[in-house]
Amino acid sequence: QWLLYGEDRQPAQLGLNLTTLVGDATVLFAEWSGGQSRSQLSQALMTADDSSFHNRVSTGVTYTASNKLSMTLEYAYNDAALNADQWNALQGGSPLAYARYRAWAQSAQELPTQEMLGLYANWPDAIVQHLDLSAMLRANVADNSRTNWVEARYHWSRTDLALQWQRNS
Repeated sequence: QWLLYGEDRQPAQLGLNLTTLVGDATVLFAEWSGGQSRSQLSQALMTADDSSFHNRVSTGVTYTASNKLSMTLEYAYNDAALNADQWNALQGGSPLAYARYRAWAQSAQELPTQEMLGLYANWPDAIVQHLDLSAMLRANVADNSRTNWVEARYHWSRTDLALQWQRNS
């Protein structure tokens, strides 16, 4: 699947999605997009235009077992984001600049640093019918920080009861 994306006053971005089934239970995927854009730091801090060609890549594999448990391993890369040295410099610099960058990255739903690893699991009707279990681990390669999230959710006809645990480190 080829994609072309554009915004007001922004250069067009080209994208490509590839997905293939490997056997009955495994899906491999790769997504790429690229185009002229400013670095995320210059966008977040509204500094001088430093436009250049930037690539974004996400690739991974999902395996679904016969009991409906699905596990996904994913790698994401964004060269418009900060590399490890830039990330360390931003963290050691102005707290206001760091907060603005983090807020911008979250609002734009972009990676704060260039590389991220993720492991996701979802098990509908786990152990008993109507009980769904989900988990996520995301690791920032630049500083080894992590986001962990686990949820148990039970479904009745009109109501769900969910128990969640989240940790950022």
